[in-house]
Amino acid sequence: MASDPDPEVRAWLEDIDSEDAGTAAQAAFNVGVLLQERGDSEQAADHYRRAIDTGDPDHMGYAAFNLGLLLAGGLQDPEGAERAFELAVEAGKGGAEFWADAEEKELLSTAALALGDLREFTLRDLSGAERAYEQAVETREWKQAPVAAIALGQLRSHKLGDARGAETAFELAIEFGNSDH
Repeated sequence: MASDPDPEVRAWLEDIDSEDAGTAAQAAFNVGVLLQERGDSEQAADHYRRAIDTGDPDHMGYAAFNLGLLLAGGLQDPEGAERAFELAVEAGKGGAEFWADAEEKELLSTAALALGDLREFTLRDLSGAERAYEQAVETREWKQAPVAAIALGQLRSHKLGDARGAETAFELAIEFGNSDH
């Protein structure tokens, strides 16, 4: 990788050691994406961790989300994936009660949905899955909130035995489907 012939990659590798957290995070994230595309999940995960460790708010959440996907998938570390998705959810909140930034809102809803799925199907933490799906629904983000509402309804109906809660979730999914984004 250090002798990668791609000049853009060489520049990113140089920028990883930048004093500027944003520059270092962007570079580490970009190298992580490239390594992931090349099939090197271990090294990609290391670069996502480096991006997270910078503390840069513009890249931390996306790096955490991508790390969570790697850990939940091929690297088979569901507990690590849970921590990464939790970090992505927190980063997606952007420190605000109401999400003005559409990208943060999408990150939050996508990460919360992934966290809910991980908790429900892999970790078998049904109450944790319910909380994560609720967070995704609360964003009212037009792509993921309806999916999360359906997942929440199915969880409540089939696994938690909460018919009324399931009905409420399904009604929200219908409402999302009938609204303009």
